[in-house]
Amino acid sequence: MSFYKGVAFNFVLGGAGLFTKKTDDELIKDSVKQIISIGVGGRVMRRDFGCDVNKYVFENMGAFLNDVIADSVASALRSFEPRVTVNNVTKKSITSSSIVDVVVDYTYNGKPDRAKVTMENKQ
Repeated sequence: MSFYKGVAFNFVLGGAGLFTKKTDDELIKDSVKQIISIGVGGRVMRRDFGCDVNKYVFENMGAFLNDVIADSVASALRSFEPRVTVNNVTKKSITSSSIVDVVVDYTYNGKPDRAKVTMENKQ
């Protein structure tokens, strides 16, 4: 039996013309990815929602910046996704392009899991 149920992000129509559904682990992973991907102020009716990691991901990589990103992601997840406990946040830059991966290791319901959000600088 599923504890959490919800609509899958990206709102894809499934059978019978209804939106596809996700449960438990998949639903929480989608939630973590949404929180990280949406910048603070990105939701009209909830200006405090999101994570300000976007303003840091394309800066020069260093230990200090990694700590700032980790704190920003962990803080946003503590505020908006109380079902998870953040264990580790890492930032991986791909030097040949302007793509950055933010990887979050977290625990949900006693089980470890991981969510990866890929961001691209489209300037």
